Amino acid sequence: MKRFKITVNGKPFSVKVEKIKYGVYRVELEGKVAEVVISEEAEPIITQISGEPAALRADKVAKSPRPPKVSDGNVITAMLPGTVVKVLVKEGSEVKPGDPILILEAMKMENEVVSPIKGIVKDLRVKQGDKVETGDIIAVIG
Repeated sequence: MKRFKITVNGKPFSVKVEKIKYGVYRVELEGKVAEVVISEEAEPIITQISGEPAALRADKVAKSPRPPKVSDGNVITAMLPGTVVKVLVKEGSEVKPGDPILILEAMKMENEVVSPIKGIVKDLRVKQGDKVETGDIIAVIG
């Protein structure tokens, strides 16, 4: 779990956050644990905590990638947490099955992320140096 400092209704808190899947996190606040669903909005970030809306302002928040749309094509996600070492394609690049998309460093090992299908890179959601978690969207191939 990572620790964050957040402000809720003007009151600062220290919270522990663990990513469960895209947009869904387990948050521990003052000994209470809740599943939190976060969707990208204009500041402040609007969330639901245990089903009730709350406005949160994180002191340091990375921009979340937007969720894929079914019409976007096939989504390539990170198979493990790591750091993007090198991006090997650009949006608009044509790829075929097995073509490398990027190199992901995880546990001091470099892992090649490849395209599972033939198509065009419609949406590339990472850049060199980005940190990704398991299940984060890397690219959309259409």
